Amino acid sequence: MTGNGGTFPGRMAAWCPEGQVGYNVSLAEMGEMSREARYYVAGFLAGNQPGPPPPPGPDDDIDPADLAAWQAATSRFRRTGYWHGRWRTCQACGCVLLPDADADHCREHS
Repeated sequence: MTGNGGTFPGRMAAWCPEGQVGYNVSLAEMGEMSREARYYVAGFLAGNQPGPPPPPGPDDDIDPADLAAWQAATSRFRRTGYWHGRWRTCQACGCVLLPDADADHCREHS
């Protein structure tokens, strides 16, 4: 790993000395690694974690359900390194899809 991949949160720039090629990678795409590399990646993801959703208005608090969803999404982000940067809705039923998933449908409509 050489730093931030710059594509979206969680992507790391990496370099393959054998192939002399650079690429971007998420934790879920990485195989076996040293203990030092695991600590580096964990620190990278902790520092790269997106912030919570904004409250509806300047004097409002974040909706507790939105906060719980964000906490679940960031927990998975630290395990996988995936964050697609936007909250979407299921194209079939309209339920909220968290930004750590890239599907267009919820589990029920996959």
